[in-house]
Amino acid sequence: MATDNALKVEMLVMYKECIHNHAASNRGFLLDGCGLFEGPSGTTTGSREAMLCAVCGCHRNFHQRVVVEIPQHHRSSSIRHQQ
Repeated sequence: MATDNALKVEMLVMYKECIHNHAASNRGFLLDGCGLFEGPSGTTTGSREAMLCAVCGCHRNFHQRVVVEIPQHHRSSSIRHQQ
């Protein structure tokens, strides 16, 4: 039987270091050093509280967004039953 190989791509979104400039109002440049967005535990996904970093307190939009494509090979073939 013929096999059908298809390549599926899954997108994984991660939020890395915080790039919020805390000294912008003073015409300066100061980052807080937060290296990775960490959502607060016990919050509902998509809620207002889930968008704040548990480490630095900044909104998720201040963290660098990284999109990673994960290729997944999906193999579809006929199953033969042997008796």
